[in-house]
Amino acid sequence: MTEVVSSLAPIVSDGYKLWKLLFQLSFSDDSPASMAVLRAVLALASLYRHGHGKESLQLKVAALNSLTASMNGLTTGTREIYQHVAVGMLLCAFEVSSTSIVKALLTR
Repeated sequence: MTEVVSSLAPIVSDGYKLWKLLFQLSFSDDSPASMAVLRAVLALASLYRHGHGKESLQLKVAALNSLTASMNGLTTGTREIYQHVAVGMLLCAFEVSSTSIVKALLTR
């Protein structure tokens, strides 16, 4: 989790606050939006831990599916909007990191 938060350092200066916020958004309830945040965090963590592989891609797809399920319902709460933004931010970080990992492997 530390690597995930530190990879988002340009966004927030205090990694602990970001980790705490992501934790709260992930475990606030059992809604699809909460599951999307959790799965996006796990996808990014898996990417850092194991590299670009099947597990990280499955978690990314699971995050997208949860986000889709969440968006099919009515988005009325502020927390759910924050969760959607967090998922978007995490999945963008996933794509940027994924590209960096592939480039590093190709230049070896």
